[in-house]
Amino acid sequence: MTASVGETDLQRLLAGLSPALAARPRAIRTQAHDTPVPPDAIMLFREDEGTTVVVETTAGGHAGSDEPRWAQITLRIHSSLDAVGMMAAIAGALADRDIPCNAVSAYFHDHLFVPWAQREDALEALRLLASGAGAMRVREAVDADIPAMHAIRMDVRENTLSDPSWLTPEVYRAHLGNAGASNSWVCEQDGRILGFSVARLAQADIWALFVDPEQEGLGIGRRLIAVATDWLFAQGIDTVSLSTSPDTRADAFYRANGWHRGELTDKGEVMFRLPRPPSHSLRHPGLSTC
Repeated sequence: MTASVGETDLQRLLAGLSPALAARPRAIRTQAHDTPVPPDAIMLFREDEGTTVVVETTAGGHAGSDEPRWAQITLRIHSSLDAVGMMAAIAGALADRDIPCNAVSAYFHDHLFVPWAQREDALEALRLLASGAGAMRVREAVDADIPAMHAIRMDVRENTLSDPSWLTPEVYRAHLGNAGASNSWVCEQDGRILGFSVARLAQADIWALFVDPEQEGLGIGRRLIAVATDWLFAQGIDTVSLSTSPDTRADAFYRANGWHRGELTDKGEVMFRLPRPPSHSLRHPGLSTC
C-alpha cells in the first residue's frame, strides 16, 4: 500500500497541529541490545550505546526509582518527512516557557515527549502556536482601549454586573497607568483587544481580569494576570489579593495558577491571595508577550 503524502506548507502545518495528550505517562529507558523488547513498547530505537524504549508507566518508573515521567503529545496533522520549519517553531514556543521537549517523527505524525508536570502548559503553548497567537502582545492600556475593554466586561458569561451603570469610561480611565495609583494592560492581536487586567497599588489587588469569551483557553488570562502581579510586586507589594464568585471558571483558574483560596467576603465572593515569589526582584518589569 502506498501511504499518502503529508503536509509540507509551514503555515498549514502550524494551524493544523491539533495536539492530543496521551492519558497515561511514559517512561524513556535504555537497555542492552540483547534484552527482550517490552511487549508494550511504544517506540524502539537502536543506538551504538544501547536500545532506547518508550513504554507506558503509572508510577515514577521502575519500582524504587525516581525516573522521570513524560507526557506524550501527538500532533495529529499528517506532516511530511520533508517538511521544514515546523519542529523549529514548536521548539521555540516550548523553550519560551522553559519546557524541555524530546521529539519523535513517525511516518504520519510527530510525537512530543515533555515532562508530565508541564503537560498542560505545553498543550497551551501548542494551541497558541496553532491559533496564530504568536502575534499577540500585552501592553499597557490607553484611553482609546476603554470601549473595547468595556465591551469585554459586558460580554463575560460569569461574574456579570447586576447594575453596570456605574462602570463609566471615567472609572476605567482612573485605573490607567498615567493615573499613578493603578495600572491596566490589554492583550491584543492585529489591533483587536482580547482581554484586559487592572491592578490597584493602594489596595494591593487585582481589580479586574477579563477575557473575550470567544478567546478563552488560549492563555490570555494567565499572561494578563502575570503582568499585573509582576507590576504590584515590583512596587514592593508582598501579597496580592483579589476576589471572585465561588464555583466559577475564575475560581478554578486562580486555584490552578497557584493562588491561595481563602474566606468569603461580605458580598459572597471568595478571596484569593498570592505571595511574592522569593526570587522576584524589586524592579519595574518589562511587558511580556502573549
